[in-house]
Amino acid sequence: MSAADVINGGAGVDSLNVTLSGTSAAVLNGADVKNVEILNVRNVGTRAPSVDAGQVVGLTEVNSDHSTGTLTLTNLAAGATLGFKGNGVAALSNVTGAYVAAATAANVVVDGGTGAASAAVAINGGAGLTFATIAGKNGANALTGVSFGGTAVNVKAVTIDAQSNLTTGNITGLAAATTITVKGAGTANIGTLQSTNVISVDASANTGGGTAVLNDVTTLAARSLARLAGRGFGCAWRCPCGHALTWDH
Repeated sequence: MSAADVINGGAGVDSLNVTLSGTSAAVLNGADVKNVEILNVRNVGTRAPSVDAGQVVGLTEVNSDHSTGTLTLTNLAAGATLGFKGNGVAALSNVTGAYVAAATAANVVVDGGTGAASAAVAINGGAGLTFATIAGKNGANALTGVSFGGTAVNVKAVTIDAQSNLTTGNITGLAAATTITVKGAGTANIGTLQSTNVISVDASANTGGGTAVLNDVTTLAARSLARLAGRGFGCAWRCPCGHALTWDH
């Protein structure tokens, strides 16, 4: 596409599918795109293209769709979803997403099954970005990690929505006194919790079980353990000396 192209999705919920197989560094290239709510980008090329979500009027969701190459997303609107779409076999690649300064919440959805964990997601945003949801649905989905950076280190409430089995890898870059809520019928594996910053994990709304590693005895012992109420949620308590105690709730 180029600046000479015009796309108008009109009424309803419309999707635009873009496949990149060469060396392009940009996805939309200044095209005039509006009334398109979902943008699916499949990067199978050799470069790491950038998607300016602010260029698409009405956009609410951007997905890395079976991409084997990395993607960078900028200007994600408040409330917009950053997604991974898999087929249960293909190994997906990393995505970096930056929300607009006014955004208060980040939404990450992994859909369709990812096969072995191969992709990480990095979220950047303004100081007002304090909440994040990480969801998995329609298959066994796995990330190698979720990180918050830039001025988005104010994220202090994270919801893990395991509609199907979901592995997030370690979740890092969180603010002090962060709470994590785990829900859904799938198994939720949420990695090693960030030392000193995560003060509670509430899995009472999760029925599929899961695992977490509690990484600091002094800050987590009294505050987190009593709230791990999900059925079958396995916890590994790793103390600074390197020993671990594992149990189920």
